[in-house]
Amino acid sequence: MEYKVVRQKRKTLVATIKDAQVIVKAPYFVSKEVIEAFVQKYASFLQQRLAALQECKTLYYLGESFVLQECKDGWRFDGKHFFSDAKKQKNIEEFLRQEAKKYIPKRVEYFAKQFGESYKRITITKARTRWGSCSSKKTLNFSYQVMMLPPHLIDYIIIHELSHLSHMNHSKAFWALVEARCPEYKEREKELKEFAKRVFVNGL
Repeated sequence: MEYKVVRQKRKTLVATIKDAQVIVKAPYFVSKEVIEAFVQKYASFLQQRLAALQECKTLYYLGESFVLQECKDGWRFDGKHFFSDAKKQKNIEEFLRQEAKKYIPKRVEYFAKQFGESYKRITITKARTRWGSCSSKKTLNFSYQVMMLPPHLIDYIIIHELSHLSHMNHSKAFWALVEARCPEYKEREKELKEFAKRVFVNGL
């Protein structure tokens, strides 16, 4: 399998797909042999993702799949079909990003009030290796790709990140807080991991 290696100041390996090309982000200290073994481990998954992108016949939105139809210019969504010109991937990303900017802040505000949490701001990112994150400056970050998930999983991601405002780690105290706020969190984690296989090599 052909792939491009991008060396970065990081601790782990991650594989992503951009513009129909596999890109492996690797720490400076990792050898070529280790990178090759990593790619081989995920080769089947990556090939499936490449094939899916090449076909690009459906759009996942709020957990449902919608058929893609061709149109001459730009894109539009009528609730049953997603119409796009030749720039399908770019148009889908733009649609999901716009929807995330409208949907996510409202749900964050709802749960923040419910839990008595305060945050500085919300950003919608292009992150391709995780659904969300929380910074020490109380900024909540969400990938636009969360809009592909069913609403109950989007809510879980929001609860997960809001809980990081109290615990900036994945300690026992953090998970105890998550469980108090979402008793079904273990089931939600499993669902996310399954869905992430369609999108990421690594999930949350």
